[in-house]
Amino acid sequence: MGGGGVLNRFFTTKGAPSCEDLIIRTQLLSTRRDVLSQISKGDNLSLELLSNSGPCVAVFQTEIVGTVIHRDLLQLMVCINNGKSFVAIVRSVDGGACLVTIKPKAL
Repeated sequence: MGGGGVLNRFFTTKGAPSCEDLIIRTQLLSTRRDVLSQISKGDNLSLELLSNSGPCVAVFQTEIVGTVIHRDLLQLMVCINNGKSFVAIVRSVDGGACLVTIKPKAL
């Protein structure tokens, strides 16, 4: 979709970064402490959409770590729906908090 266009009458990706340039730094929400205890700084988490319209979740092995929330989430979902793969790199884990940097997965 190249960074522009309307998905529906309420949401737009106009002005959002292209899929190749999309980098998101965020804290995962609704984290699962049992899964967080298995990850550490530098680990790569995969990103998945539970349906075409979300939510977008970070996954370690086969377990959901938490949910992605960010102002560019809609663009991320469009990119994933269009076949672009992303990785969430764990920046820190502190109790139930998990900070990640999301970027396009290198080929």
